[in-house]
Amino acid sequence: MAVQVQCPNPDCRAEFSVSDADLGRPGRCRQCGREMDLLATRDSDAPPAGDTGDMWTPPRTPDLAAGERFGRYRILRRLGRGGMATVYLAHDSELERDVALKIPRFAVDESPDVVRRFTREAKALARFNHPNICPVYDVGKVDGVPFLTMPYVEGQPLSELVTQPPLS
Repeated sequence: MAVQVQCPNPDCRAEFSVSDADLGRPGRCRQCGREMDLLATRDSDAPPAGDTGDMWTPPRTPDLAAGERFGRYRILRRLGRGGMATVYLAHDSELERDVALKIPRFAVDESPDVVRRFTREAKALARFNHPNICPVYDVGKVDGVPFLTMPYVEGQPLSELVTQPPLS
């Protein structure tokens, strides 16, 4: 059975049909080529043309695979995913270095203030300069999705470290 999907790109918004077996999977807009999750649209859920509605929709956390691009960053692999964020090892194509790319996960019931708070906290963290604090390299948004980057530090996950004898 075919279902309608709509491109999330505000400059495109093309609608096209896909198989219901493809729903929830990554795909590309057939008009602009933008990567997107294939999600069905229902007339009752769609706002009228030109109406953004009063409800805020939190940015959808993309599920990125090795080789994909996120702005100027090329994804090398996913390092981890938790309740708050997904972290990737990525290559910064402008500065030619590997970084930890952190993309926060927002719940549907959160307000737009959480994105502003995320950015404000990232900027505050960027002001710290201490050998025991990982610095922030970059903070911003790609297609409305906020992110921050930090140095990639080789080693073991903190979850493994805390199960070992206490550090001196």
